[in-house]
Amino acid sequence: MAVPWILDSSTPEWPKHECGAKASNLSVLRQKGFLVPKGFALTNSGTEILLERNTSSSSRSSSSTIDIDDLLQETIQSLAEQCGRTKNTSPTRFAVRSSCALEDGGHASCAGMFETLLNVPPEKTLEAIYKVAAKSQTSLAGALELYSESNNDNDGDDSGENSSGVAVLVQEMIDCWYSGVAFSKCPLTGKNIVTIEAVEGLCDGLTAGEVTLERYMWDMGESGKKNQDQPLWVSEVATEILALAKVFGQPVDCEWAITKTGATEKFFAVVILQVRPITAIGGSSSNIIETEVEHVFHFWHGGIAPLWSRELAARSYLQYGFGGIPQPHLIKDAYLFVKAGSLDMKGYLSNTDHLQAKHVARDIAACDDGLRKILETAKAVAAQQREFYAIYSSIDATKLDNKELWCHFWDMCLHFLKNYQYYIFSESFLADPLTDELLGEATIDEGIILQPTKADLFQVAASSFRELFRQNADVTDRDILDHAKRFPFVAYNCFSESQVIENLRDAAHSLPPHTEGGEFHDQFENLLEKQEVVYSKRPDLRIPSKLVQDLSLSRMSIKNGWTGSHFYLIPVFEEIVSRTNVNLEDLNGYYLLGDIHDLLLSGKIVSNRDKLDREKGVLFRPPSITTTAVRLEAPKEVDLGFSSEGSPHLYVGANAQKLFSAMPQVKYTGLQGTVASPGTVTGRARIIGTNDGNKYKIDESQDILVCYMAQPQQYSMIQKCKGIVTEEGGILSHAAIVARELGITCVVGVQGAMATIKDGSTIT
Repeated sequence: MAVPWILDSSTPEWPKHECGAKASNLSVLRQKGFLVPKGFALTNSGTEILLERNTSSSSRSSSSTIDIDDLLQETIQSLAEQCGRTKNTSPTRFAVRSSCALEDGGHASCAGMFETLLNVPPEKTLEAIYKVAAKSQTSLAGALELYSESNNDNDGDDSGENSSGVAVLVQEMIDCWYSGVAFSKCPLTGKNIVTIEAVEGLCDGLTAGEVTLERYMWDMGESGKKNQDQPLWVSEVATEILALAKVFGQPVDCEWAITKTGATEKFFAVVILQVRPITAIGGSSSNIIETEVEHVFHFWHGGIAPLWSRELAARSYLQYGFGGIPQPHLIKDAYLFVKAGSLDMKGYLSNTDHLQAKHVARDIAACDDGLRKILETAKAVAAQQREFYAIYSSIDATKLDNKELWCHFWDMCLHFLKNYQYYIFSESFLADPLTDELLGEATIDEGIILQPTKADLFQVAASSFRELFRQNADVTDRDILDHAKRFPFVAYNCFSESQVIENLRDAAHSLPPHTEGGEFHDQFENLLEKQEVVYSKRPDLRIPSKLVQDLSLSRMSIKNGWTGSHFYLIPVFEEIVSRTNVNLEDLNGYYLLGDIHDLLLSGKIVSNRDKLDREKGVLFRPPSITTTAVRLEAPKEVDLGFSSEGSPHLYVGANAQKLFSAMPQVKYTGLQGTVASPGTVTGRARIIGTNDGNKYKIDESQDILVCYMAQPQQYSMIQKCKGIVTEEGGILSHAAIVARELGITCVVGVQGAMATIKDGSTIT
């Protein structure tokens, strides 16, 4: 397919041979979530047509030249509208720069040899494009001659197709607080020290050596000891360029800018203006490091859930538009590994996604009402749950034919997806940096303002359940099921009504003595008084902390929407079992969504051989294409396969095991996590599985719970324990919130805790 004359943000990939390394590199970064200026590129072929007017035949005014003039004017106008400066900011200006395949390549940067024009107003941008294209075309001849001899022994990557062409890059000018250049390795010594050169304001004279600069050295090997007295933004620039080096698989240098995103110096963002390989490193026998830097993965979450449910979660995280739902955020590099049968799942998230989450958090925090709008939408979705469940449960599954039964099941899957898409904002990898962005430098002592001043759904359910048993001497099974209908998340991972009743009766032995009346009121009055003390000293924290509290409250409300699917699907699965003779354990343990569809519509069952393969492992990986360019599917026409464009990759059996085992993980020298509720305690470790409701008779004088995450059925143990350690979750997770409410020491996000800590061992 022919490459268009102009490439913009709607074009997924900008080929280097058509738009040059400078533009192509920035398009890669844009897709990976880095902040880059808005802009477009005029390709080599577009520039060639544009320059025809300077030839002897230009007087004939070819239609192609006229067409490209009009197209450029439209694109310039569109970019100006996208930039949308307000009356409080400077007017829109553009940077017009050359970009060719030879420039910024792996063997030659051609630094300073090509034309750049800055602060160009939109009405003069077309003229500036002419000038840059014409002058850079002349400069290219000299660059080719200069580098041809020195690169005779290279692999030819940088001088590939159209290396003699010139593209032109047009970008929005950034309002710079600071700007400069940075190197992921010291270019003089080759040591792993980030070198940053900066000026206040625009750095247009820095690379030419025309201005006095400030130099910062960021030593990643010294635990930050040498870095403590440097400005806050230095660490952010250092983090960004190290991430860039990982993306390109070799040391890089970049031009960057800091732009303020708030009223104080604590609120800013790093924008990448240009990135290229470091083409000469001192102290090294080789100019270029050819080996790629591996991705490193962090433990994300684990637990037990049906295989079809894990697939729904995986598609929600990884596949844009699945079920016709345009997810607000996609994970682009993760491993979701499930052992079918036992349903044990472990999820790992890459450092790339952690960095992207940080960018997303900054964007949300910088946008007026950004988080508020997300929370309002999530609240509206949660408000529809009760009505949906009432209508859904009124349908008699026994009276549906097989196709109708599938559609009935799929309606619940869509309800799952509609709720699950907002759950991601309360996940620790996104919620924690979002909290940091909103609250800035709040201390641990000020962490009390994270605690909501009203009961969340978890607390309301626990209080309601306690009242049920307090008011009735003989609580019936129907009473318990009615409670589960009201709060279906309490029946998560229960696959029959008898299991729901058994689990909830087990959890009823020692619930916290709260009611929805006075005791909650007194608790929150106390909390409000303590928070007011913090606000009197830090009034700037009042509004953002309320947003964080609302985010915390939304977590359980949204969770009720997708975990509740298990309870309301009990009669649906009972009907499937009765019609197909596939037992309930197999249906939940081995069947993917497509398998349930095929079972109902064509009678196809999962073979014993397939079940054995799936017991070895089922691995979900992100699709090759994760952009929003993927077509939204109609809900009833959903593609349940794994081979179409935009769908996740599925690996099964030995292949899944092999890939998962080869996954490069973060190496830890010990257990570490995030303090969610401060304190120091020593006690006996009690390892608690996902479905353990009352596994131990907890001794509050010595027992510390160790679990993946806090579940409703574990509340009776949580409220009696001495301390809590969780593998997943962040400062807004339910374990963190409950621990702060009860005054229990809690550390969250302790990766490897379940495997490393031995049950009954003494821990501090």
